[in-house]
Amino acid sequence: MEEKTFIQNSISSASIQNRQKHFHSSKYNSACYSEFSQHVSIKSDNIYLEGTVTNPPNSKAIIIFAHGCGSSRMSPRNLLISKIFHSIGFSTLLFDILTPQEERLDGITGEFKYNIDLISNRIIDATQWLNTMPELKDLPIGYFGSSTGACGALLADTLFKNNKIFSIVSRSGRLSLLDKETIDNIKTPTLMICGSEDREIVNINRDALSRMSHCEHKQLIVIQNASHLFSEPGCLEQVAEISKCFYLSSLNKFLHQRDQLQQHHINHQQQVSSNQQQQYHNNICPVSE
Repeated sequence: MEEKTFIQNSISSASIQNRQKHFHSSKYNSACYSEFSQHVSIKSDNIYLEGTVTNPPNSKAIIIFAHGCGSSRMSPRNLLISKIFHSIGFSTLLFDILTPQEERLDGITGEFKYNIDLISNRIIDATQWLNTMPELKDLPIGYFGSSTGACGALLADTLFKNNKIFSIVSRSGRLSLLDKETIDNIKTPTLMICGSEDREIVNINRDALSRMSHCEHKQLIVIQNASHLFSEPGCLEQVAEISKCFYLSSLNKFLHQRDQLQQHHINHQQQVSSNQQQQYHNNICPVSE
């Protein structure tokens, strides 16, 4: 896919009001999906990370959220976005990157704030943890990373090589924290979303986009009049809608490719079996000269 930069036009006041009414309707109310949510503990080395899994009926995929520094699984922004994902049949896993003790220590020393290796390892552990959940282990996986969490998700994908990961969305990703080799190794379909007022991050993401030479499906969307946290009216809703569309498109392509590979494997096995049968027949029934 050709590299492109998409500039999302600011929406009108009337449109913002309609979107906000829509997003805060009962359809997206947390009560709609609370019955499908459960608290979980994810083992990572010698510690446990607290998380929340929501698994609506007939889920098509699961999105793992990786929050930024100073945030947690209770981020109101990620919670809002996760509800929208639930409404289209996606499961979600929101988990704390750090333990409470690590958070307190980080507040004093800052030693975990930009530790992308640690963040990526925690994301990998959370991804592997899905294999312990029978109802989740076979679902395609998407990553939704914010700020430093976006860096961790992209690094985790290049290190982990999990063939179930179908897409990555980066919200205000601090991609300058990734080395050139990591960015060059990104192959999974990737969407980067930035706010136009977050100028440094926009430039960083544009540079990263130009260096993702092995990623065929990549986009950068800049939302007008939005800051780093997308706290302006209607902006976070745009992030959710754009992410949702990208995930659905990427998932359709992923499933199509997976079906093709499975069919190719079946055809190959049938051909091997046919050749073996023919060889057996030739051995027991040699052709007379």
